[in-house]
Amino acid sequence: MIEKLILDSFKKAGKDIESNKVTRQSSYISDYIYNDSREEFGEKSLRDKYNRIKNQVDVKIELKDFVKESLSHYLGYESYRDYKLDFKTSGNNGLKKKLISSKSLIISSFIVLLLVFIITLLGNIFSKNNERWMTWQEDQYIEVEFDLSKYYKSELDIYDKYLIMNFKEINNPNCNTEFFNDNGLPNKWYWKQGKGNLEIFTAPGLHPINGKTLKKITKYMIREHICKEF
Repeated sequence: MIEKLILDSFKKAGKDIESNKVTRQSSYISDYIYNDSREEFGEKSLRDKYNRIKNQVDVKIELKDFVKESLSHYLGYESYRDYKLDFKTSGNNGLKKKLISSKSLIISSFIVLLLVFIITLLGNIFSKNNERWMTWQEDQYIEVEFDLSKYYKSELDIYDKYLIMNFKEINNPNCNTEFFNDNGLPNKWYWKQGKGNLEIFTAPGLHPINGKTLKKITKYMIREHICKEF
């Protein structure tokens, strides 16, 4: 039941923010949980539980009561009890899935992977010009055409509306930069490369150049590298 609650929440988040990146989805859900319950539940914990479910790791998934309630609210239910009731009356699909044999699951997975490979291959051959692409330019992502005469393949990413709208690098951050929201939660992320080189970004995710995961800003990092009086 909890597994389905988490999967349903990530699926809805992906549609709400128009992004298939698990990192962005978990950050969005974490913020919702805080706004709904006034209690924190980190995006890393959400992401870890989601990945365990998707990878079928044989570990019991547990959630605190306030998290179950908030996720149920996010999915449109008044309570976790209502979510469970709806799940049971809809045919108990979750239990049916657990009855699938391992052999059938392996075969199904192989067929799915094969189909994905074929679709991807055909897409690469016939649909490059129909896809939307973006690249990192100075301090933000911009939409561009797929043109290998202008860009290296490594410089091109599939278009992501969330990144285009929200992900930017802050040039010359200072003591007046707003690093935290009204609730005291960090709303800036950073990457540190060498002494005195701190790059600040406006959204969570991966560094646009090296692909490393960005970290939430802290008062220590602000005082150490940006504003001693903070």
